[in-house]
Amino acid sequence: MVNEKSGEKTIEELKKELEKVELQQKIAEAKKATWKAKLPDLEVKALEGKLTIDENVTIECQILVYKTISEIASQISHEIKEIKIKDNGVKRVIIFNQHDLNIVLSYKTTLEQINIFKEQYEKAVKEEKEKEVAAKMPLVFTDILVAGTTVLKSLVDIASLLRTDTDIKGKKIDLVDEALVSEIARTLQPEVTTIYPPFINIVPDKLLSAIFELSKLKEEADLKTAIWSKDEQSQDKVAPLKNLNGQYEKILTSLVGVDENTGISRLEKLVKGEILSTELDKNGTDILYLKVVAGGGNNKTTRNLLWSRLFHSGGTIITYFLLSKDGIIKASKTFSKYTGYRQFKNSGRVV
Repeated sequence: MVNEKSGEKTIEELKKELEKVELQQKIAEAKKATWKAKLPDLEVKALEGKLTIDENVTIECQILVYKTISEIASQISHEIKEIKIKDNGVKRVIIFNQHDLNIVLSYKTTLEQINIFKEQYEKAVKEEKEKEVAAKMPLVFTDILVAGTTVLKSLVDIASLLRTDTDIKGKKIDLVDEALVSEIARTLQPEVTTIYPPFINIVPDKLLSAIFELSKLKEEADLKTAIWSKDEQSQDKVAPLKNLNGQYEKILTSLVGVDENTGISRLEKLVKGEILSTELDKNGTDILYLKVVAGGGNNKTTRNLLWSRLFHSGGTIITYFLLSKDGIIKASKTFSKYTGYRQFKNSGRVV
């Protein structure tokens, strides 16, 4: 009952209202429990949206690296053509590396030694007064064939809903020399004729002829040795010939010996040296020495709460020398090129 004077509810009325509210709460909780029991217990977590790349993802970096090689090749060719305007002697170039330079030197040294050896044989066989020929001849037959031949890596792993997470992984790229040669030849021609040694199929015979003549002299020395050995007055000429024959055998063994690392005989290398030397002897031929100093790139991933992106980069350092056949440097420079970070579309197009 409500007090008419004060307008306030009695204690009994308040108790009844409280009981009513508590009953409604119990009914609501019961319904909630009923619906919860009917729903499955889901423990699946939402995906983080994280972008990762395998360490074998290199093709994009390789494409960008070879793109820089092509651009550097164009720069080198432009410089050589500019030199051609000033120097009409630059008509053709033969592309060399360090190994090629070494075998040309080895060929010239060996040929000179064989010619000296032939002269000593001729003197020992034909001039009976010559007694100490072998002792005076320099015994030098050195194989001077010397085979001529990392990248930034960082990782940033910062997890935050309000900041961008960035991964940068460096990739070292094994570059193929033929790619550089191909671009150089393409950009030089037709103004400058370009020769690449592996494609030369004409084999000169100067070295082989010298070795053949040397073997004939050795046969003649064997006959003289057999004759003079029976003549007491000619005994002093036998020892020098035998000494020369011993050195000839050493030379022959050295020439036919096979390099354990390459499986190529020294004679084959010397013949290649003669091929290069023959090309260099042609008028207007210069040496173009090329060397890839370094090449590589990065894979970069950036991600935050809303998106993930993948970027690639590539760069190359290449040095070159333009030399006359006498070793005079006409031009030289080291080029470096870097693409910066690029994105690839699904079509393969670089953004």
